[in-house]
Amino acid sequence: MFGDKAELDKSGYWLRTRLYALNTDISILAAEFRKNKLLGVSLNRAIGGSVGWIESAVTKPEEEDCYYRLSTGLERSFWNSTLYGFVEYHFNQPGVSNYNDYLQNSTQPAYTTGGVYLMAEHYLATGISVTATPLLTVNASGLFNMNDYSIQFSAGGDYSLSDNSSVSGGISGGLGSEQSEFGSLPAKLYLNLSLYF
Repeated sequence: MFGDKAELDKSGYWLRTRLYALNTDISILAAEFRKNKLLGVSLNRAIGGSVGWIESAVTKPEEEDCYYRLSTGLERSFWNSTLYGFVEYHFNQPGVSNYNDYLQNSTQPAYTTGGVYLMAEHYLATGISVTATPLLTVNASGLFNMNDYSIQFSAGGDYSLSDNSSVSGGISGGLGSEQSEFGSLPAKLYLNLSLYF
């Protein structure tokens, strides 16, 4: 991917391969971007009636120490896909455990050039989607910061009005103390009408 004026030090490069072995989808990624080098791996496989996955990446910024991140999760559908749910755990090594250190820590290369945006170390995410009728789907999800105990949440629904139109609406926001990562997020309500031609 070429950057400004296609200069090499402002461009990004990546190489990815995918393979299937031992009943597992495996993906390996090597990349260089913004003077960061990254090596990542992803594993995805069926576990009983669920799908489990784990992915991790090690990033080496220029003239800085390596850092890594890891995510793992499990998802499953029930009752002919009427109900779908997932749970995930995310470990973010560049993060910090004390919310008083968020601002100072955000000047680290992981945040300035590495694309990291989560501020703490440990997160739990969960969500659920229910197809209440063939025309109505409702869902809710949350991202829980396990270090400062704040939550980013969303809930909403989508209703099909016809073959070419639907209406959706919901709410999103944050809960927690003002100093926490998600506590200062305002509540937002939205309503959307989609028309297809």
